[in-house]
Amino acid sequence: MGAFMYCRVKIRSVFLVFIFFVAPKILAATERECAPYIGGDVQIRKMPFKQGFGDDLFKKESIQGNFYLGFKVNKYFGFEVGHQVANKKDRDVFSAVTRLGQAGGLGAQNETGTRQIKGWNLNVIGFLPISNECQMSMIGIAGLSSLEVRLKYAGSNPIAGGGAFREQIKFKQRKSVLRLGGGVQKMFSDSFGIRTTVVWENTSRFNNITQNYTSRTYTAKLKDSWTYGIGAFVMF
Repeated sequence: MGAFMYCRVKIRSVFLVFIFFVAPKILAATERECAPYIGGDVQIRKMPFKQGFGDDLFKKESIQGNFYLGFKVNKYFGFEVGHQVANKKDRDVFSAVTRLGQAGGLGAQNETGTRQIKGWNLNVIGFLPISNECQMSMIGIAGLSSLEVRLKYAGSNPIAGGGAFREQIKFKQRKSVLRLGGGVQKMFSDSFGIRTTVVWENTSRFNNITQNYTSRTYTAKLKDSWTYGIGAFVMF
């Protein structure tokens, strides 16, 4: 019993020390002017395709992650490198319309379009403090993304005597595109913060993703993208 009471007293003492001495230092929101940081955002990407070149086949929205490493040079300026990956999105279509620049597409049944986008980004980050009391800042983002777009178009054609033959066309293209954005961040301590961002990317540069298949050329064309994100970061 004595040992049990001793352990309870020790645990309580450690807990009280943490509450009164350690926690206030962790929660003391002070602005760091020069520090590396690492973080991640969960984002919704809206990436439409041009009419007749993928708009009726591929989904326009997907969830993606953006993981980044940055360095804050001073109170107003920093650099950041990130890697973004969108989850694969499938879309089933059934009506016979123009698919990827070809009337009737594959002419198959049970057609499916799959898309994915991923790549690196390099950014200059600007910080504009808007509330010293709440430790909030507006942020500006300007940089380049090296993106890879992967698309797959598939359909099933019935075979005489039963069954079906699955046809697939795969596309892949990489380009560097401009990215601009902004957002708001809030520090909860001198090392932990959260941020929300909105970023535009010039993915309309992917205006001619082509693939030849059975003497026909299929083409996908993208419009510009928008990503809306929220995430957290840690400074060191």
